[in-house]
Amino acid sequence: MACASPGNPRKKAGVLWVCGVVKEKKTWFATAPLPRSLLSSPEFAGSGILSTDVGTSSKPVIADNDVLANASIPDDVTQTSTSVVSASTTPPPSTDPSTTTTVVSTVPQSTTSTVTPTSTIASSVPQTTTTILPTTTTTVFALPASFTNRTTADGLGARSVRGVFVSGSKVYAATDSGGLGISTDGGATFTNRTTADGLGHNTVFGAYVVGSTVYAATYGGLSISTDGGATFTNRTTADGLGANIVLGVFAVGSTVYATTNSGLAISTDGGATFTNRTTSSGLLSNYSTSVFVVGTTVYVGHDKGISISTDGGSSFTARTTTDGLPRDLMGFMNRGAWVRGLYASGSNVYVATENGLSISTDGGATFSNRTTSNGLGVNNTQGVFASGSALFVATYGGGLAVSSDGGATFTTRRVADGLGADITFGVYASGSTVYVATNAGLSISN
Repeated sequence: MACASPGNPRKKAGVLWVCGVVKEKKTWFATAPLPRSLLSSPEFAGSGILSTDVGTSSKPVIADNDVLANASIPDDVTQTSTSVVSASTTPPPSTDPSTTTTVVSTVPQSTTSTVTPTSTIASSVPQTTTTILPTTTTTVFALPASFTNRTTADGLGARSVRGVFVSGSKVYAATDSGGLGISTDGGATFTNRTTADGLGHNTVFGAYVVGSTVYAATYGGLSISTDGGATFTNRTTADGLGANIVLGVFAVGSTVYATTNSGLAISTDGGATFTNRTTSSGLLSNYSTSVFVVGTTVYVGHDKGISISTDGGSSFTARTTTDGLPRDLMGFMNRGAWVRGLYASGSNVYVATENGLSISTDGGATFSNRTTSNGLGVNNTQGVFASGSALFVATYGGGLAVSSDGGATFTTRRVADGLGADITFGVYASGSTVYVATNAGLSISN
């Protein structure tokens, strides 16, 4: 039986497998570690198993090839376990399907007559069935162990990388004074775009990509390319932006959100014209550092907290230190929580501040803060990316903090692990690869 439908299970060679999808390819996930005897068996030798961590808590995966599809290796006919397995996918903010992260759960669920099973597999043992039910999912994501660093020697325009975005095999690196580096080979080499190609400024704070449209937040406006980044047209205050220093950008279809030091600019025509939102529209502050959008809910980071809109940016509710966000310890003008980055998934909201990572599980109503006491390298966080229960946090001086339990605890990856620098500004995870924007290059997990 080939891996045809995500979620379908099978038991083979004493192991229960479930069909999932990684980068649009069908893949079998083992729900238990594979014994060494199985890996060395003639049937599995050279099978292309994607993980060789055996005899541990790791759950290896195997490509949908002739090993599991081969009828000469029969499925196990006796299934005494009633473990429930399901598979689903959770995409990161990119709409590119290649950034899909596959998740697998093995949490048993009791069957009752009121529950309709999604599928039933009949065993050859009379009156014995295994029922597959909907269940809570957890992410299967290997935390990065080491990194390879890309620099100007690989085509980047500058040493310092301020942000990174990934769409399939294309990697976009926003550099400080060096333009926008674009790679079409997964980050091995880069071609650099500058003001000569239409960028508003060579200092680029971040990028966002939808299909062949590339948005670059620059020190001199929002630069937009409709040909994959070959050429750009620049938008400024003349087109409705609140200011020309654009610190962040996010796009959903033809709606574009750009944060500046003078508000949140929103375009509904692909970035041709903008309407600016300010404190008069309900924003907590005009100084807007970052933006993240889920449906009609817009999250905006500021120099003193965040603003949340549930109507696409027409009106906003402020969240500050009174809601659990940490007060910045610098004491500059008695500001509140200085927000550097945002990420949201479902009811979970992650806010990277200069005094810890704040996490909300109720849509941003209340927050709890994570600091060095939870494993962060330093409290100054600059960016955050979530993939299921895997969490990646860029810190200023403490390297990359990684969590496999939704942010309860963290371990760090630093220069000793291959990062270009312990000063990191942004992070993006695509499939099993993690990209980190550092002060000394773009670091890519091995």
